Amino acid sequence: MTGDGTPEISDFKLYTTYQVGQIIGVTANTVRRYITMGALRASKPPHAGGHYRISGKSLKQFIAECERREV
Repeated sequence: MTGDGTPEISDFKLYTTYQVGQIIGVTANTVRRYITMGALRASKPPHAGGHYRISGKSLKQFIAECERREV
């Protein structure tokens, strides 16, 4: 956790749609919608059973882009 209570995001960790939703405050369905819209990069590794995985690097880029749009 960081000083403001948000979780530390590792560039090299792979996150589930549920975990990303918890981090950014939306549902896993909304995260999947961001992925299918092309706003958030994700992959479906073979070992994940067809489920999306989002790299920490992609998540950080998505958050930064969202913050830029809010300004």
